[in-house]
Amino acid sequence: MRKAQDGSKRRTLVTAGTGALLLSGLLVSGCVTISRGVQARDNVSLALEVPAGTPARVETFNGSIEVSASPGTQITAQVERRGEGADQAKAEANRDGIQVTLELVDGVAVLRAVYTPDPTSIPGGNGASVTLQVPTATPLELVTSNGPITVRDGSAGLSAQTSNGPIALSGVAGTLQADTSNGPITVSTTGPAIPELRTSNGGITFDGTLQAGEAALDTSNGAVELRLPADAAFTIDASTSNSKATSEFPIAGTTEDDALRGTVGDAALAAETRLTVRTSNGPIRLLTK
Repeated sequence: MRKAQDGSKRRTLVTAGTGALLLSGLLVSGCVTISRGVQARDNVSLALEVPAGTPARVETFNGSIEVSASPGTQITAQVERRGEGADQAKAEANRDGIQVTLELVDGVAVLRAVYTPDPTSIPGGNGASVTLQVPTATPLELVTSNGPITVRDGSAGLSAQTSNGPIALSGVAGTLQADTSNGPITVSTTGPAIPELRTSNGGITFDGTLQAGEAALDTSNGAVELRLPADAAFTIDASTSNSKATSEFPIAGTTEDDALRGTVGDAALAAETRLTVRTSNGPIRLLTK
């Protein structure tokens, strides 16, 4: 996502870390015993008023990201911080080492969860999960690890990146970039979209309308299924291995057991929309709706 170049000054609204919460917010603490030791949790509430159309970025770790749209001009977030230690005091210290900020940086609303003692060496039980509400039509950039990403009603385009977790996008449109490993990607659009979806060891499902441009769906060890309008027009280059590629659309070109190459629908329109699909050890299914 490109940051807006409006010269906005950096403005911090809420910070939570080392047991402190500045300005408005809510922090609720808890502590539970687990097999590896003690885990301490709390929940932090954050809020930021933003101009219409302000992009939002989330950076967290070892946790999920859930985003939904709501009326108004405010971004609100609930962040669950988790720390782990040999006893309660150490678990709480680890948890409080996770600093959470929500601020406006060069025209972008940025939510960060950072393990401040050493961001490059994070205890296995530490993490931060984010639940975010943003104004309608907010562009999104979401980054986490070892957790799922879920977005509902993101109509202004988005980028989502995680590892070891699924990505599910619904009610979305525009340029859609999703990248994960060891997890499936599921996308359902409400308007034309350019999907760029990549995973490994997981399937990809796309149900929607393609926008003119370059679309790519790439996985391994998983099925790829696309469900598109019956009057869609696009150029297709799809191949798999150790499985089959099938299409409910007539294709002007080459169709083989494991590959689909050619054009669908009006040739002039098809030239403007190019779809590339790659997988192995999984089928490719091109379906009409």
